[in-house]
Amino acid sequence: MPRADRWLVVLARDPRGAKSRLATVLSTEERARLTLALLDDVLDAARGAPGARLLVATESDEVRAVAARHGAAALDVPARGTRAAARDAARAAARAGAECGALLPADLAALRADDVAALLERAEEADVVIAPDRRARGTNALVLRPPDALEPLFGPDSFAAHREAASRAGLRVRVVERAGLALDLDEADDLRAAVAEADSLGTRTGRVLSELLPVRG
Repeated sequence: MPRADRWLVVLARDPRGAKSRLATVLSTEERARLTLALLDDVLDAARGAPGARLLVATESDEVRAVAARHGAAALDVPARGTRAAARDAARAAARAGAECGALLPADLAALRADDVAALLERAEEADVVIAPDRRARGTNALVLRPPDALEPLFGPDSFAAHREAASRAGLRVRVVERAGLALDLDEADDLRAAVAEADSLGTRTGRVLSELLPVRG
């Protein structure tokens, strides 16, 4: 049964404005399609993890509809980017009395339920749990116990920023490195990495990428 004191929040941008760094290889419509496929797969994985209340933080009606199909509550946030959405979600979880808040970007192409479960398990022994991206520069998941233990710092070089902020605050930190948490799709090079790992991708994401990328050689 989901626990009301443990929030799992997927951070999802409006598909029409998401993934702007992929504009050199994908059109606006293609980026929106990929964004929604990623969201579907991430919500499937998140829903399969035990014991957390699942929410989606977004400004988008289209995303809210996807969330509802997965049985996830919607948390309305202004259209100010992932860092602001994460901050608003963490504050909302803290106000609601949640013991723990897990924040996941909606573009983790190979996420599985056991990856999410591993994050939540590590939170039992730490105040801050961080999953780095495949370059060990960005943050692809952040778990805070309590949810306002640290201000989320998603963005460039956020892996180091989160670790340093936690250290300054005297918080216990655990790092979780898993293949399913490492691959996000922000740049053209990430798309190439995803194609190379096609067997590990979420079902919808893999199908959309296979349809979009062949025409580009």
